Amino acid sequence: IELKNNGGEDLTVVSADVSLQQPGVIACDAATAVSVAAGGTVTQDVTCAGLDTGESVSGTITITYRRPGSSLDLTSTGSITGRVP
Repeated sequence: IELKNNGGEDLTVVSADVSLQQPGVIACDAATAVSVAAGGTVTQDVTCAGLDTGESVSGTITITYRRPGSSLDLTSTGSITGRVP
């Protein structure tokens, strides 16, 4: 997945939780603890067991992140769709 920081300050991504509906719920593992500069983009690898190359996927994503100098976790959620590479 590609994560873009549209905010005006650098952020630290603590976790990226992906849950797919294929046809049951599949929990996926994503790398964690990366810094994303203000206006910047990072790519995170996501591993989901039981999917075939070319298969269409859709589900939800929850990004947990922190602002500079803070220990308070903030979250952003959304939907994710695509094909398995």
